[in-house]
Amino acid sequence: MDTNGDGQLDPEELQHVFEACGRGFITVPVIASFIDDFDHDGNGKLSFPEFLRVWNSTSTHPVLMQAMREGVQELARAPKKTQIGDSRYVLHPYAPFNAEWELYFTFLLAVTVILLPISLAFEQLGCRLRWINLFIDLCFIADIFKHFNTGFVDEEGVLIMDRRMVAWHYAKRCFIVDVVSSFPYDMFNFNFSLSCGSDDLAYAKATRLLKLVRLFRIMKIFRLLRFSTTVTKMRSALLHYEDKYHISLPESLIKMSQLFGLLLLGAHWIGCLQFMVAAEAGFPKDSWVKATSLHDAPVGRQYIWSYYKALSQMILIGFEVPSAVNQRCDSVTEWCAIEHWLTLACLYLGAIFYSLLISNISMILLSSDVGARNYRDKLQQINEYMRSKGLPAALRDKVKEYYLVQYAEGKMFDEEKILCELTPSLRNEVLYHNMRDLFAKVPLLATFPPALTKAIVSRLEVTVALEGDAIFFENASGDRMYFIYTGVFDISQAGVLIESIADGCYFGDCAVVIGCARTATVTSTTVSISYAITRNGLNAALERAPNEILAYIQLVARSRYERMQHYRNQSANADSEEMMLLEDQEDFKTEIYRDALRQHMEEEAGDDNFRDGELVDGIGTTTTPAFSRFMSMFCKQPIPPATNRIYIQRADDDYDSPPRKDEARSSSGSAHSQVLSACSSPTHRHSRERQRASFIGKFKPPETYVSEQIVRIRRLKRQAKSQHPDYREPKRKVFQRTLKARQTLRS
Repeated sequence: MDTNGDGQLDPEELQHVFEACGRGFITVPVIASFIDDFDHDGNGKLSFPEFLRVWNSTSTHPVLMQAMREGVQELARAPKKTQIGDSRYVLHPYAPFNAEWELYFTFLLAVTVILLPISLAFEQLGCRLRWINLFIDLCFIADIFKHFNTGFVDEEGVLIMDRRMVAWHYAKRCFIVDVVSSFPYDMFNFNFSLSCGSDDLAYAKATRLLKLVRLFRIMKIFRLLRFSTTVTKMRSALLHYEDKYHISLPESLIKMSQLFGLLLLGAHWIGCLQFMVAAEAGFPKDSWVKATSLHDAPVGRQYIWSYYKALSQMILIGFEVPSAVNQRCDSVTEWCAIEHWLTLACLYLGAIFYSLLISNISMILLSSDVGARNYRDKLQQINEYMRSKGLPAALRDKVKEYYLVQYAEGKMFDEEKILCELTPSLRNEVLYHNMRDLFAKVPLLATFPPALTKAIVSRLEVTVALEGDAIFFENASGDRMYFIYTGVFDISQAGVLIESIADGCYFGDCAVVIGCARTATVTSTTVSISYAITRNGLNAALERAPNEILAYIQLVARSRYERMQHYRNQSANADSEEMMLLEDQEDFKTEIYRDALRQHMEEEAGDDNFRDGELVDGIGTTTTPAFSRFMSMFCKQPIPPATNRIYIQRADDDYDSPPRKDEARSSSGSAHSQVLSACSSPTHRHSRERQRASFIGKFKPPETYVSEQIVRIRRLKRQAKSQHPDYREPKRKVFQRTLKARQTLRS
């Protein structure tokens, strides 16, 4: 380091030291700025002890650290090369043609692995397959030329498209092996056809050298190592077609098939190798081939028994049955020594393969169904825990039932750990797929925009409740609201049942949105599954949501709070009546309520009135005498007897009370007038207009809800008044004309 020989290092010499260590970005001014910190004698140079002090302080000295950071930033700002060279005659490694070429050669390699040992061991079959082998050799020679003109990606991820660099890269790695294994040796056998048809043993020995040289073809199997990427792509394509055609192949089945395929392929090579060694030695009299008279047998019989001998050695079964094939060579001859060593090598190879086979089968069986195995282990652990604690039988059954519902498929996964390893976007997609049925059932969630849906779905937590479980109690504090996926829940106050809700409804929003205590006790009457969200989670999800959504959620929560107060105080004002109406609309958006309403109306109306099968907005075209029964079943809300019968027709029909006896007609007319007067009252009109103003776009309730039918009667009556000049005729006359028209239509 001391170039001038004065025994000390000046700043320039120290700069050369850092350049030699790969720290050339530390400039001379930077070195001069900190050399004063270590130059104790003040001569402007560093002695050997001072230099050691500098060398040991490079990771802690502030000036050096700043220089290191500047060097790293300079390297980061430097443009990184992504491609070297741009030859038009060099094929891109990711080109579609290159992928098709590799797929084609994967098939050729599979054929070669099967045909190569057969053509080497059995001369007659080798003569028949000579043109196929020659064609395969020429294809592999063409592949060599293709590799000289195909780019590659180096270790740093740079695409190399320079022809000279590509050729040198291939020549250093695989060129020699490919040339030796692909050389067409059969073309140099000038008497190829004569050798195939000749029975002269002397001539066969003369061509033995050529046969031994042909063993270099075995080196073709090393090409399989370079096609691992192609095999991975084929596996991905198989998974794609499994999803496309809804075919489910267990992973354990695929692994077992691969293992048994390797077992059969190994037996194929070993059997051909043992017969080839005996054939190259001229079938000695002590050989197993000569003893079983297989040297004169047809080729098919020779291959079958050779394959059986190899397979029995690989799976380590006895050598006594059949003795004709598995007999041992007992004489002390040169051939017996060769056969003994060959058999011993095959046995050791078979033992290794057999142990690998057993271990892989054990691993496959253990990892074939991890979820089910975890579930069984968890159940066994729970049973042992309950037995050790002495839990009663009824409580044990409830615990088991909980796990049966929580893990209905009998599989247990660490879902949180799996999802944490995914990207946020992919995690939200998986969660939404798992909860897509919930978003379809809950009308409130179905109206959310995609951005809000993604924010909500990551904050929902599944909750399982058994029959009789209380979700929360009245007057308790709470910070969770629940969306029902499946099951029925009872809402009660002071032990009195108020209503029952089911799939698609949600509850607990009063405490979360308003911040009040729980207004009622919610109990699960069946085995139920719901999804809960906390107050903080809901507020975080609604931070960037439209104001209309937040206002609507608050309005529904306020209506439910007022409704619960109404039941508690047994008194209601005009505002609470409006809130109760809105809350009923939110419940009736669910499919289970709409289906139940349709069913009750069809049952009460009869087939006569539904002769054409039409339904107006999912409600019906005739009377609904079971209206109060339906409301009492699902909402437990008392309905005045005067409004038990509502008469709804099409827009072009006249409206009046249904036909009844004279003594009952007056009460029916009064009920109808009460409904119409309620529709036309200023308070109701004002409340309806205010509700419609808040339901803009997606949040305007469709006219399928029961509360909207009252407004529908008023609108249709105005249409009928404008279309029919004689609408003000006596009710009896209007009804008779309408009845006559219906009878004519029916006939």
